[in-house]
Amino acid sequence: MKGINLEGQIRSQISRAMQLLGAVRQLGKESTSEIYSALERLGADGQLLATIGSWGDTLDDNECSNSSRNGMRKRSSSCDRKNSTPLVGV
Repeated sequence: MKGINLEGQIRSQISRAMQLLGAVRQLGKESTSEIYSALERLGADGQLLATIGSWGDTLDDNECSNSSRNGMRKRSSSCDRKNSTPLVGV
């Protein structure tokens, strides 16, 4: 899709997932490894962690965007905040 900033869309989707998990601040310019660690601390499920871990490695931006968007739809209604911890410095 020409003209669409997929990285920005991916980061927006990740930020939404982090908020649902209880993050207390917005996602900035963190690296994928920092994002992965923060999501892991917040209790993200394995599918989301696998997608983030593969982003830029075995998944390109388009594949990562599709995977994270589809995963967010499935998880958004069943998010469990009881195990969330504040995001302290990603």
